[in-house]
Amino acid sequence: MNNRGYQELYLTLEELYKARHFKEFIELQIQAVNIGQELREYHKVINLYRMLCSSFFQLGNLLNALEYLNIYRDLVMEVGNDIEKAAYYNMESIYWATLGMTDKSIHQLKMAISIVEKYPKEEILPTLYNNITEDYLALKQYEQAKNYIDKAIYLLKTEHDFKNSPVQIIMQHIRLNLARIKTYVGNTDEAYKIFNELLSEQTNDKSKRFYIEILKYYGDHFEQIGQDGKAYEIYCEALELTAYVEDDDLQQGIFKSLCPLLKRLGRKDDLIEAQSRYIDILNSVQKSNSIEMMYTTELENQKKDIISYHSRDPLTKLFNREYFEKKVTEYIEQKRSFAFILIDLDHFKQINDQHGHLVGDLALKHVANIFEKYDSVQFISGRFGGDEFICIYEVESVGQMKQDIQLLNDFLQIQFLVVDD
Repeated sequence: MNNRGYQELYLTLEELYKARHFKEFIELQIQAVNIGQELREYHKVINLYRMLCSSFFQLGNLLNALEYLNIYRDLVMEVGNDIEKAAYYNMESIYWATLGMTDKSIHQLKMAISIVEKYPKEEILPTLYNNITEDYLALKQYEQAKNYIDKAIYLLKTEHDFKNSPVQIIMQHIRLNLARIKTYVGNTDEAYKIFNELLSEQTNDKSKRFYIEILKYYGDHFEQIGQDGKAYEIYCEALELTAYVEDDDLQQGIFKSLCPLLKRLGRKDDLIEAQSRYIDILNSVQKSNSIEMMYTTELENQKKDIISYHSRDPLTKLFNREYFEKKVTEYIEQKRSFAFILIDLDHFKQINDQHGHLVGDLALKHVANIFEKYDSVQFISGRFGGDEFICIYEVESVGQMKQDIQLLNDFLQIQFLVVDD
């Protein structure tokens, strides 16, 4: 292949990468790299390795990303210019951020910035400022985030041509992070204005990833200012639009915000459905991602959350009757020696009648807190219903069991609850 044919192949690969057709890009990239090295098109080869590492990251294949990151680094350090070295440090920062090591990601970005600040007209510099802003946002260090986003905005306004399409794209991402910062530091009116400007600019691109990303953070904005109902509507809209993009990470981010919101709103059925979909997404990510431990932990947390919702009493947070029925069956099948204890609160109806059901609920929660302090491997407590509580006590000594139960009963007898002084 001659240089002209190689240029056409290179441009084709660039278009595949920009269109996020990462699998197709990877299939052609190896051939293009070999040809590029034969033709001594080293700077194009360096850029192809950058796009290859990014493609593997985007697909969640961290092992291959790391393998080619080493090749990419060696080539950049041997024949790369300053801008290419900065681009490599930026790519390495993605690796550290993916592992959750945000401090190391910031270190790599600062190395890249120290190189490129000599070239203020280079498009990569505002991108680096934006990336380090996102890291500081992840750490909730809003002052540092604001410092770098201000640098990015000043740079774009003074050194770059806004008619340039790539510059416009960078500026949109910077404005999104500016809106996030203003939300978190309390400048909510200014944040609201920026979010709405960004959304109106994307009217014809509602199926694109960036529009959905704006919606996700817009939902976060309304959560931050206490408008949970509006946040819920926006998250749902964002999830509907993810049908147009193949991006599990984007859906994962939305569900990660949506599930706690549904729990707070008390929408049990919606929460269970959302968590089930969230688990499917985490499973999908886990299968394609070599850092399984991170996703496995989140997956197990969501599974535990669903189990908790089915097995806990919503008022007292103790285990419910359904849980105890399963537990008793389990103990019987395992032939374990245990006592089943039923505890009824005296005069509970009188409390409700004289002081109202809200005070009655406080009394139930007060008793539940006492039981929680006793809970152990040997002793499990729960709410049977109404003013009745249940306990399972695994028996090692009948005498010790009687003594422990008597102590619990004596302690309950002396409890009192102060209401309105």
